Amino acid sequence: LQQTPEHGWSFAAIAVSQNGRLGASGGVDGLVEFWELGSGAPIARLQKHRDAIGSLLLSPDGKTLISASDDSTIRLWDLESDRIIRTLRGHNARVSAVGISSNWLSLISASTDETIRFWDLSDGRVIDTFLAHRAGVTCLALAANNRLLATGGEDNRIKLWNLTQDEAGRLRRTGERPLNLPSAWSVKAIAFSPDSCILVSGSDDETIRIWQAI
Repeated sequence: LQQTPEHGWSFAAIAVSQNGRLGASGGVDGLVEFWELGSGAPIARLQKHRDAIGSLLLSPDGKTLISASDDSTIRLWDLESDRIIRTLRGHNARVSAVGISSNWLSLISASTDETIRFWDLSDGRVIDTFLAHRAGVTCLALAANNRLLATGGEDNRIKLWNLTQDEAGRLRRTGERPLNLPSAWSVKAIAFSPDSCILVSGSDDETIRIWQAI
């Protein structure tokens, strides 16, 4: 086991490359660090967001990092040059979670401004913005088959959104299905099984629930 680089404050997000060799960490201090997992050696320290990091994604090749922050922005980083490729702006509050399509063309972001946004990563355009919950959206999960998006909110609800791909391969929303929770507690985390059939959720009522998604 190796000790990772230290942030000025506590860690808030972690991402690991598919080959298990590279890791990225985001701190409450807004700093993003990139490091080699085998040795724990730091590779790069990326300039700060203005507020805490809420979510991180690493590309399969380990060359691109996406960071989402409480400062309401999302940044795409080129890890070979340690430079920002693009900053995505549009949310009016904390970006709580991000998800990426398997072809890395569509980015989906959730925010405490109660909205979900679909972005075209090739140019940073917003493809779709919609009110997803009656309170802040706390978490999201994109199914491996790219056909379902799950979101959880401070309104104590989970929603499943049906997705399709347009001719350019970008994700589009086609419908929704709410899941009925028996308790009035905020949903904090959700994840799909690898086959996209099962959804697991965690809430402030200290329970984990397993759902049949398909």
